[in-house]
Amino acid sequence: MDEVTTQIAETSTPVSPVSSAGRVVEENKKDGCCGGGCCSKTEPSFEEQVRATIEKVRPFLQMDGGDIELIAIEDCNALVRLHGACSSCSISDVHMKMGVETAIKRDIPEFGELIVID
Repeated sequence: MDEVTTQIAETSTPVSPVSSAGRVVEENKKDGCCGGGCCSKTEPSFEEQVRATIEKVRPFLQMDGGDIELIAIEDCNALVRLHGACSSCSISDVHMKMGVETAIKRDIPEFGELIVID
């Protein structure tokens, strides 16, 4: 693993799925939810947890002149678009899988896959 990927993967710390009252808040299934339990509404939501982790690792991507944008959550997976140097980097797959995806899975164990779209 290169230095940037290692920093991305090691930066993440878990985001708490517990509301301010200390209880998990249930909500009805939303559009795009797989129904497998990963999208059960908690505070923060599944999408908010993914966004929070991406925000934690974003500075490491920006250090190399790149960036990442969360486009959508589908079936417990995150669809992302790469920008700047990341969009043409020959090792962006390594950064995404071993860095960003690993960091998200550490924070959100039920997370599926990071899918890069154009």
